[in-house]
Amino acid sequence: MADPINMLDERGCVVDMVGMMPGRENTWSSDRRFTDVLYYNIGQNRGILAYDDAQHPYARSGATR
Repeated sequence: MADPINMLDERGCVVDMVGMMPGRENTWSSDRRFTDVLYYNIGQNRGILAYDDAQHPYARSGATR
């Protein structure tokens, strides 16, 4: 299963925040507060995961549905 404890959005946000994802806002590339960037990236990740879940439910859940 890709996300057994339903924390992929938050765990992915850590990668975004330290600047490991090109094109994503991070701690060093933004003039906004840390928490603003954090919650923005969490929202982005949740949107991506919701789309993936809607379009490819078996791939997202590890084919356990």
